[in-house]
This record gives sequence, structure tokens and C-alpha cells, in this order.
Amino acid sequence: MPPKSENLINFRFVEDLIYSFKGSAHLKDLKSGKYIFSNEINALNVGMNKPADLYGLTVRDLDRQMQQNWGDLAARIENFENQLRHQYTIILDDQQLSILPCGDLAIHNMKKYPLLNSKNKIMAIVTLSELVTHQFDIFQQLEFYLTFYQSHGKKIAIQKFLNYLHIAVYFMELPTLSELRILLLKSRKSTAKAIAAQLFISPLTVETHLKRIRDKINTDINSLVEHLNNP
Repeated sequence: MPPKSENLINFRFVEDLIYSFKGSAHLKDLKSGKYIFSNEINALNVGMNKPADLYGLTVRDLDRQMQQNWGDLAARIENFENQLRHQYTIILDDQQLSILPCGDLAIHNMKKYPLLNSKNKIMAIVTLSELVTHQFDIFQQLEFYLTFYQSHGKKIAIQKFLNYLHIAVYFMELPTLSELRILLLKSRKSTAKAIAAQLFISPLTVETHLKRIRDKINTDINSLVEHLNNP
């Protein structure tokens, strides 16, 4: 449905902003919660082939197919947008977690802006979401995986994290969380002594964990570290 003439300039500006934004961006009608505009990145992130596939849908419509990837994200989005019905402010969620269609955990810096009409009433919501996963180091990313998959258990979180790192294929048996953390530290060229000092354990314990890792992989540990550093 074309926008009313009184909102034409705003809609044109917002449409240009959404299409040119380098992250995920979209516009929703406040009253119905339905998508009006979207850029391609946002469409791909929610499993759609093109932006037009989103138009007329709500976040609950998407949640039916994306719930496994979103967790409680749909409910949080609805809560944020309900807040905008009553307040003229920007809403920020700087560590929004979701799973991309490729299976990788994504960390977004999300901002929601109220869009006003000529009567100064909120009529729509502009959402700009920047992917910031790369801003967190590998240990922080692991913690995000553990948090997101908390209800599924550590083994699922570890498996998903190995997939994300592109090294799952080298494991015949999943490492424990302690073994995984030691492997990540070793990938930083850390010695057993340095790893032990950082984790407040003995070097012998580190060597024991490294031996268990070697028993669980189908390559040598130096090659595994090389794959980890050069996915």
C-alpha cells in the first residue's frame, strides 16, 4: 500500500536509508506490526529469498519458521515495539543474539527508531541492525554460544561452536568445555605453562587435556590449530 502524501518525504528518506544501510534494516507499521520495507541483508537473515517476501508479515509469522534460530527473540522484539507505542525514544539492544540461516550465531547491535507523521504521532518503526560478531574475541563468542544454547546443553553449544569455527570435521568425539578452552588458548601460540597460569591450573593438567584432544581428533593438533587460525 503506498504511503499517504503527508508521509511521502519521510517514507522516501527511510526507504533510501534502509536500502543503503550496510547491515540488516527494515520498516514496520506500528499498528499491525507488518513489514513495509526491507533490505536484502535483512531478508536473507530471516530466511527469505528477497525483501518482498517479507512484506505484510509480522515477526510472529517469521517466528514459526525461525524460532529454532531465534530463541525468545520474537517476544523481545514485540516487547521493544510495544514500548515504542508509548514513548518517543530510540531503543537499543547492543547484544542481540540470533542464528543465521547458515547456522552461525550472530551478535547484532540493534536500534529501533520511531517514525512520526505530520501530526507528530508514531506511525512506523525503523530498525537498523549491525552485525558486530567480529568485535568480540573468540572466547567471548564461545560464551555467547553457551548462553544461547543453555537450554540445549553444553554439548550442543560446543558442537555448534565447532561448526562455526569450521573445525568440527576434525573431531571424532566432542571435546569437553575445558578441552575446548585450552585448544583456543593453544591457538594463540600459548605454551602449556602460559595456559596453566591463565586458567589457574597446573601445566600437567594442561598437558593431560591436550592429550585427550589428540585422542579425539583425526589430525595432529598443530594442523588443527592451523585450521582454527585459517578457516
